[in-house]
This record gives sequence, structure tokens and C-alpha cells, in this order.
Amino acid sequence: MDILVTGGAGFIGSHLCDRLLQIGHRVICVDNFLTGSRFNLEEAEKFKKRFILIKGDVNNYILLEGIFKRYPIDIVFHLAAVVGVKRTEENPFLVLEDINGIKNILELSSKYRVKRFVYTSSSEVYGRSFNLPSCEDGQINPSITYAAVKLIGEKFCKAYYEKHHLKTCCLRLFNIYGPRQVHSSYGFVAAIFIKRALENFDIEIFGDGKQARDFTYIEDFLNCAQIILSHKFWEGGVINIGTGVETSINSLAKTIIRLTKSKSKIRHLPLRTNEISSRCADINRMRKVLKYKPMYNISSGIEQTVSWHRLSGCKLYRVGGKAKRTKKYSY
Repeated sequence: MDILVTGGAGFIGSHLCDRLLQIGHRVICVDNFLTGSRFNLEEAEKFKKRFILIKGDVNNYILLEGIFKRYPIDIVFHLAAVVGVKRTEENPFLVLEDINGIKNILELSSKYRVKRFVYTSSSEVYGRSFNLPSCEDGQINPSITYAAVKLIGEKFCKAYYEKHHLKTCCLRLFNIYGPRQVHSSYGFVAAIFIKRALENFDIEIFGDGKQARDFTYIEDFLNCAQIILSHKFWEGGVINIGTGVETSINSLAKTIIRLTKSKSKIRHLPLRTNEISSRCADINRMRKVLKYKPMYNISSGIEQTVSWHRLSGCKLYRVGGKAKRTKKYSY
């Protein structure tokens, strides 16, 4: 099949491109390289005849329609979004622009009769939930702009399913981590902790570290995405993608220190405002509809991620959409 992946140069998107190429599909990757990197696409670009990379923004309707006219797209995975809580808090109006991209991609998917449309939402839509684990039909309480935009995307998908018969599915992702995830000040906790542990720096935790999250290894998401390709999935609905297991930030840090054999110490900082104390997925729908049970626990997933960091042997940073290598880790 011809599969369009928006945001395909990002952490999650690039892994999805790799998986789709590995199982024989042609992938059209669209990314504006705001947060994505060409480094993430090194594996995908080895599939020269079946991988098409287009630098562009999904907010550009004319550019996007040109892609739909040129390629007979069967399935769309819409991942393009402004990511990172800190970045979205600093640029709330930039996040709102994602709504235009969601509208464009849905309109064109309906117009050109795409067979399936998969939208990646976020566990952030649950906000400060008091009913744990969080189930898809339970309490929704988005507390930041990023989460509100994700929820708007879900509502658009449902509307296009009901009014235009576009077969949509929304995946609420719970703290996906793994190789290629950024570890900058705009990065994510697992990647930041691994970087600091490999360099034997103190691991800094805001608050007492008892706050917990449902950390999901990237391969579990990819397995679910692959199932959706051939499965009569939850059309018009939402599915949590998580593990159903809470891991405290303290436990995450200790696991990383153990697996890296680091000399790092844990140092606690004042608690940040609006910190969510706990978040965990109810995965009954994932297990029932997709018939999938997570394969990775926190130890096995972090072990795989640490191995990648050691093998990559370098820090990565992005300049104008291109990743450059700097000095090796000192371990």
C-alpha cells in the first residue's frame, strides 16, 4: 500500500516509517523539520524506491493536495504536531496552528477516498484525572493547550467518520519512549535521564519523585500500528496505547542508573506548578479490539533504549533540520 506519514521525521514518525517499509509498503513522509531530523531517517532512506521524503507543512493545503494527487494514498498516519510540553507552553499559538493541519489532512483524506485514517492523540487529554486507570470513555480534562488541540483533533476525526464515512481511529499514546527520542531542554524524561546517567551527572527530579506515568516502549506502539493496517479497527473511536502499569519517576531514574551502571545520584528539585501526580492507561480496549498485550516492561524497554544510546555513541542536536554528531559519551 501507499501510506502517508505526516511528521515522519520525528521520533515516533521515523520509527513508523521504518516499520512500514520493512513490511513492504511504500511510504510518503511529510515533515517541516521543526522538531524532526534527517538523522532519524537514515534507515528509511535506504529504501530508495519505496521511501519518498517531502519537506513541507501540513498547514499548507495546496502542497498537501499535490501529494494526494500524485500518490494513490491508501492509509494516512497523522503524527505532525508541535511536541514537548515546555515548547508548547512557550508557544501556545504555534500549537493552535496544528488545528489547520488536522482539518487539511482530514478534508483531503475524505476527498481522495483514503481507506483508513489514523490520528495520534495523547494521554495529555486526560489531564488531572481522578479515575485511574484512565479509560477512553471516562473523564477528559485537558489542562494545557497541546492537550486541547489533541482533543479537537479527536472530535474532528469522529465528525468525518460520522458525516463523511472516513474510517478514522484515534490512538491516545501514553509516554512513548525509545531510541531517537530527544534529550534537550525540550526533550522527554527517559531520554534526559539516560543522557545524564551515561555522563555520570546527577539526575534531577522535580518534587519527591513519587509522581507516576505509564511509560510505553516504541515497539509496542509500532506493533499496534501494524495491526491496524489489516485489522477491522475501532472505526470512529479512540484506543489507549499504553502498558497499564504505573512507574514512578524515582523508579525510572533508579532503573536507568542500574542499567547504565552509572555513578549518577538522584537530586530532588522544587516541584513544578501544575504537575500531574499520576497517569495510567486502561488498556482493556487495546487488548480486546487489537488483541494486543504489551511486550515490553520498563526494564526491557529502557535496556533497549540504553543499548541504542551506547551504540550511537554520540550526542545529537539539530541545526536547520539536519542532525549533527558531537563528542562521544564518556562512559
